[in-house]
Amino acid sequence: MSIKSLGIIGAGELGNTIANHLAPEGVEVFQSDSRQEANFSDKVTITDDEEVLQSDVIVLATPVQSYPDVFRVVDRYVKPGSTIFEVGSVKMATRTMLRDSGLLDRPDIEVVESHPLLGPDIIEAAIAAYTAPTEGDLELAAEGQLVIPRVFDGLMIAVTTEKLKRGGKGKELLRYWQDKLGIGSIEITDIEHDKQMAIQALDFAILQAAINTGLEFDIDAPTPLTRQMANLIRVMTRHSAELIETIEKYNPFAARIRANYLAAFAAFNSSVKIIPRGLDGANPEDSYAARTALRRLVAFDDDAIAALTAHRRAVTDHIGDINSYMGLPMRDPEQEAAKLAEQADRAARFGLPVVEQQAYMQSVMDLTVTRNEERHRHGTREGDSNIQALPTREQPADSLEELKQG
Repeated sequence: MSIKSLGIIGAGELGNTIANHLAPEGVEVFQSDSRQEANFSDKVTITDDEEVLQSDVIVLATPVQSYPDVFRVVDRYVKPGSTIFEVGSVKMATRTMLRDSGLLDRPDIEVVESHPLLGPDIIEAAIAAYTAPTEGDLELAAEGQLVIPRVFDGLMIAVTTEKLKRGGKGKELLRYWQDKLGIGSIEITDIEHDKQMAIQALDFAILQAAINTGLEFDIDAPTPLTRQMANLIRVMTRHSAELIETIEKYNPFAARIRANYLAAFAAFNSSVKIIPRGLDGANPEDSYAARTALRRLVAFDDDAIAALTAHRRAVTDHIGDINSYMGLPMRDPEQEAAKLAEQADRAARFGLPVVEQQAYMQSVMDLTVTRNEERHRHGTREGDSNIQALPTREQPADSLEELKQG
């Protein structure tokens, strides 16, 4: 193997998983992390970023949010001829960051854009389930009568690099992972990767919501499904806040899949008939208890409505920022007409009065337009939106290309 040294920037769960289990045998491993509380692997030489970047292959195992700063350090100190493995969980956003950094244009290094589909929990489970071959197994394998399983058979790494360098260290490391460890690679575009991985955002959202409810899944008499849910929640609690933010915010397809799920959940929730005791008035005590239970349900719905309203406001504020940047009016009659038609369809779907729901939607749109006009008239965008606002553009863009160029 031509790879003599492996550098890892980042000592989180992924960085340590690579150091502990995926580093080729006989290769010296260097690891760095700027955090004071970093917990390094005991199989590495702990050093700084500059020395790590002198390795033959460097894995950037840091949060995606840190990429712009990390890329600047890489661009300054990386050894010519090195191969960089970028291993973020989203690929469209990271490619944009790589392109902006200039690393993709450097002819003296190789950049492999990838996403290892093998969290530490999966690695640990594979190791626990693996049975080492006996001497007899090895003899049969030597005679071609038996195929020896590898410890990580079936695990995958997605590779979104448009074209790997022929004879490069990127292909060499991927081949080692395949041949020695059983970790296959799948070539996929950055767009298709994010489309397919958007389901991960829904997985995370459901599990995080379950955690936020405070419900206890480790119960005395769990069903098989409840037991699986408890295990998934334990895995979820290992994920960092940065990873959750990356999955939910940096994948452009995540918001749509969450919205579709919420709409389907709302439809299911409305289909469940609540028939509390005491509504016939025969027993006043039952009636009071039923009313209290129903009021509690209404309070839960109010919480959900407030949370969705906050999200909708952040998104529509961002739309207002873009309209201001492009020199467009805040009110769009054609879009408003389409929204009213959509609301009529929703009303029919949920058995609500159409006129009432369209009036509600019109009032929401009027408030949104008024708020965005006020925000941009007085220049008070900071703090109003949870999404970073764009700078105001004095003249409309003449073309999409001009808009991209800013």
